[in-house]
Amino acid sequence: MSDRFEIDDSVVGGIGSFRLETLPQVETGKLDLVEKAAIERAVADREDLIQTYQVGTLELRSERNALASRLSAVESERDGLRERIAELEVERPSMEPRAVFESLGSAFDRADEELSGSDYRVEDVDFRLKANVIGTQEGVRMHLPSVDERSASANLSEVSFRLRAPRREEERRAEEEYAEIPDVTGAAHGTAARRLAAAGLDVGDVETVAAAGVRPNTVLEQFPEPFTVAPPGAPVDLVLSAEPDDPEPEPGAEPEPDDGEGDTEADDDAEREAEEARQEREAEEEAKREAEEAAKREAEEAAKREAEEEAKREAEEEARQEREAEEAAKREAEEAAKREAEEEAKREAEEEAKREAEEEAKREAEEAAKREAEEEARREREATDPSVDDAFLEGFRAAIERGAIDERSAFADRLGEAGLGGIEALVDADTDRLAKALEVPTDRLEPLHRELVATHGTAELESIGGIGPTYAGRLRDAGILTVGELARRDPREVAEITRASPSRAEGWIEEARSMLSGR
Repeated sequence: MSDRFEIDDSVVGGIGSFRLETLPQVETGKLDLVEKAAIERAVADREDLIQTYQVGTLELRSERNALASRLSAVESERDGLRERIAELEVERPSMEPRAVFESLGSAFDRADEELSGSDYRVEDVDFRLKANVIGTQEGVRMHLPSVDERSASANLSEVSFRLRAPRREEERRAEEEYAEIPDVTGAAHGTAARRLAAAGLDVGDVETVAAAGVRPNTVLEQFPEPFTVAPPGAPVDLVLSAEPDDPEPEPGAEPEPDDGEGDTEADDDAEREAEEARQEREAEEEAKREAEEAAKREAEEAAKREAEEEAKREAEEEARQEREAEEAAKREAEEAAKREAEEEAKREAEEEAKREAEEEAKREAEEAAKREAEEEARREREATDPSVDDAFLEGFRAAIERGAIDERSAFADRLGEAGLGGIEALVDADTDRLAKALEVPTDRLEPLHRELVATHGTAELESIGGIGPTYAGRLRDAGILTVGELARRDPREVAEITRASPSRAEGWIEEARSMLSGR
């Protein structure tokens, strides 16, 4: 190795050349030859050990220096790789392994969906991933080659699969009965035979070939290849490593004695087979545990997905039922409100019509009685002294013109006797009561009383024929409080406020104006 130090031969040059005479402290004449030889041999052995340790120390130092040099080179290479990784992280973003495999899986899922209509399917998918794998704080990340990056084919990942044509039911059943051929390469012959028998297969032709550095009876090749399928009982041909040939003895050389090396090799083979069997059992147990754990995880994930989907479906169904219930309740409320409004409007219309009819009948009866009484009073006055009626009517006209009653007149005295003192009492008094108090005909007093009300008072809306409490309330809510205000409004506006017909509103307004004009 060029990095090692060279060992100086002078260091070991004196080994084995010690003589006891070189030590002046020892009287060699007092020693016999056996003692002298023993001492010289012991000292020589000691010197040999010292020299051996010195040589070993020099070799270790040389190896240490070589390793230090190699470490420096490795650190330099590591720094370069880190810089390259940083560049790659900038050029190519890292990906999670799960994202890589999910992308590949989704691609094959789409391929399966597209082929589902033709009964073809994708089988025997093999994915050999080649990527730069690094560990980060977020976990393991992968750097894959970019699409536009030029890379050697050996550095690219490989995806292989087989497109299987539709098969008949008999072929599918036959294939399901096929056994998978285990991988027995590298195992001893006996171990391979046991593994094949466990898989339901037989050992076929066995061929031996010379293989340097490989233990005899080790499986080098097998046919069919591992992980393919074959019918039960199918033979699997094996190629084993052959026993090494004994070298020919050199001329004059004595044959080496048999020290039991053959038995040792047999024992080694047995131990190796036992170790391989143990490793095989451990591998099978590990594979079984992994399969059970994978099945458990898959079952848990499937249960979790089903629970989530079920919860989602229940939530959606509950939300749908709530929406339907809300919509149904809303429709029912709207329909109930509509029916209630229609019934209320119908009741109001019926009550209004009933009140109007009653009021109309009442007014007609009152007017008839009033006219009859006035006519009777007139006939009585005419029979006695018609000049008195004229005097009281003249006093009424004077009160209208002046807005006050002459307290010294007979007209004021008569009103006082009836408890109607003041112009306000005249305005608020009923025409029939007033005619009776003055003892004048109602038909002669009524026009004057109307003129008085229109000039000096605010008549109630109910005094208009056809306006009952409902219509009067609607007019007051709109700010129309008196007959005078009603007379100044437009018929269409009054019809909209009272929700009555325009012709009816027009009749009310004409009557109000007639009351104000004194007609």
